[in-house]
Amino acid sequence: MPFKDDRPGIERSLHWAMHNASKRSVAIDLNKPRGAELAKRLVAISDVVVENFRPGQMERWGMGYEDLRQIRPDIVMVRTSIHGQDGPYARQPLVGIFFQGAVGFHNLVGWPDREPAGIPSAYTDYVAPWFGAIGALAGLDRRRRTGRGVEIDVSQLETGPHLLAPAILDYAANGRVAQRRGNRSQYAAPNGIYRCQGDDRWCAIAVCDKEQWRALCAVLGQTGRGNDPQYLTRDSRVAHADEIDELIEAWTAARTPEEVVACLQRAGVPAAVVSSNEDIMEKDPQLKARGTFRTVHHAEIGDYRVADVPFKLGKGDTVVRSAPLLGQDSAYVCCTLLGLSEQEYATLVAEEVLK
Repeated sequence: MPFKDDRPGIERSLHWAMHNASKRSVAIDLNKPRGAELAKRLVAISDVVVENFRPGQMERWGMGYEDLRQIRPDIVMVRTSIHGQDGPYARQPLVGIFFQGAVGFHNLVGWPDREPAGIPSAYTDYVAPWFGAIGALAGLDRRRRTGRGVEIDVSQLETGPHLLAPAILDYAANGRVAQRRGNRSQYAAPNGIYRCQGDDRWCAIAVCDKEQWRALCAVLGQTGRGNDPQYLTRDSRVAHADEIDELIEAWTAARTPEEVVACLQRAGVPAAVVSSNEDIMEKDPQLKARGTFRTVHHAEIGDYRVADVPFKLGKGDTVVRSAPLLGQDSAYVCCTLLGLSEQEYATLVAEEVLK
């Protein structure tokens, strides 16, 4: 989910369509010996193999790293899984959405006086690929220097804590166990999400130093409080956080978030509108100016918008295609890249080795 028009179907997943734009799809049944052999032919013409199966599955197909290096000795293989390729939990069946608890995210999300709120998505699934990409680049650089390939083992259990570095370092240095703190921060005070005028409209405000605090108080018409010594340090403002939050929200609730943010930013106070997905795709002028969303056409879904590559390669324009249908490029890859004849390809389709 979500599906186009809320009608489920293997070709109607917008989640798939967003994350697989500009890729090619080759649908091979690896449980069939001829399918595994075909995949190995792809390995022979490839630089990098990425796999995300439970540890041991690639070996059962005869496609573990030791198998693949017999086909191409300098292959770079990136293996990304929940716990990594070895260890007592390696074969444990898990998916990312349940794994946030094991990594430590759930315990830190929520309010101090309530149970953990957790994260409603497979957060580590979005973290691990970046480490895998860096690993692939490192493997290719090693191959350039030594001529040898390498197996890269990426564990979500080990990548996840990198995004909790301050909490982990605080425990390592001070023995302090991080606690849920809602919107409060040890780096800024006040720091929170404040109700604004309108239905479910909010703004985010963070004050990091006394200059920003004074500027905020000036906007709120509280100049005296801005110079009061009991509010000039971050720790003292944390001690008065409830009082300060009430003061801020009394002001923001009478204004739209756009008005609030414009006033505060002019004064040098960090603030932003809390955007919905509609705001991001339809209204944000910065994203529009950067051409963040492109409209592409999918054979089943129709026209849809997809996020462009989030970095610019000089002044050149990137080429964005829609996500492929399942197996859409099987004929191109097999016949053009691997050199299969039309008859060989037709036979593999008839035997359901290929879709």
